[in-house]
Amino acid sequence: MKFIKRKKPPKQQLLKDKAEISPKTARIVFLSALGLLVATVPLSFLMAKNANVNATQNKEALAVVQKDLASDTKETLNEDLAKRYLGEFVPLYMNKPSDEKARADRDKNLATYMVKKLPKEEETAITQKLDSSSFFTFEKQKQTYVAKYVVTYTVSYPVEKERTVTKKEGKKTVTEKQKYKEQESSQRTVLLMIPFIQKNGQFKVTSLPYYSSIPSLKAGDMDGKTIQNNSFDRVDEQEEAKLADFLKQFYQLYGSDDKKQLSYLMANPVVLGKGFTVKQGEPAFYKDGKNYLIVDTPTIQEGDSGNNHKEYVVLTVVRQDGKFYIDKFAHDLGGIVE
Repeated sequence: MKFIKRKKPPKQQLLKDKAEISPKTARIVFLSALGLLVATVPLSFLMAKNANVNATQNKEALAVVQKDLASDTKETLNEDLAKRYLGEFVPLYMNKPSDEKARADRDKNLATYMVKKLPKEEETAITQKLDSSSFFTFEKQKQTYVAKYVVTYTVSYPVEKERTVTKKEGKKTVTEKQKYKEQESSQRTVLLMIPFIQKNGQFKVTSLPYYSSIPSLKAGDMDGKTIQNNSFDRVDEQEEAKLADFLKQFYQLYGSDDKKQLSYLMANPVVLGKGFTVKQGEPAFYKDGKNYLIVDTPTIQEGDSGNNHKEYVVLTVVRQDGKFYIDKFAHDLGGIVE
């Protein structure tokens, strides 16, 4: 009889943790982190302090710049000096010679009027000549000004053309095309714009001048002031006759040089001088409260030349000691009618 020997099952092995942090190691890690944190606090404080210092310095620098700009802005433009300065600059800038040496001299002189590092003009074979210039206006733009001049200039430039030439070659007559250059010119009028600054009564052109169209200074259509029928009452026939005689007397003295005599008729005597004759137009006589208003368009004749022009005359007349007297003399209705 066989006995079967049973095998004992193998003992189970307990799984151990792969790694366990000992209390000692944990203390070392904690103390190291704490030391690093303590060490970085002064550094962070120093960096923050430097940042504050830089910010303060930048703020102070900005304040200085703003103060300088403000002082420049408060400096009133001396227009007379600016015109004198620009009166030298405009012809220097607008006259462009084609000669290389003359052009170099021009560039050298221009540099004394302009700020540094501005783009240079292209060199060309053209000649530009300033014909005339006149001041237009000044315009304020923040911390700078723009001077505007009306300039007329002529540009002369070479143009390549072609012509037919006939010539003899032995017994034959031959025609051929021949190219040649001819100088042409054109004139133009523009508004020259010159950016510049003023500092302590001195000037500098701050950018390259540029062209613009000339704006019209003519206002749109508008009606002139007239006396409406209901604005003032007409004087009666008797007063009109007296005022008409007074007006003729005034015109005789107005066309002379006798201020003393006119002072008896007028508060501030105005005369045209010798050689003029004032021809009455169609005067209108109005009542203006206690005063009178005479409106006329006389013809002013210049001696025997035949030359004449019309003037608009408005007289405010008062009574003094029973006589007429011109209190106000004007050439328009401004201030009399709205």
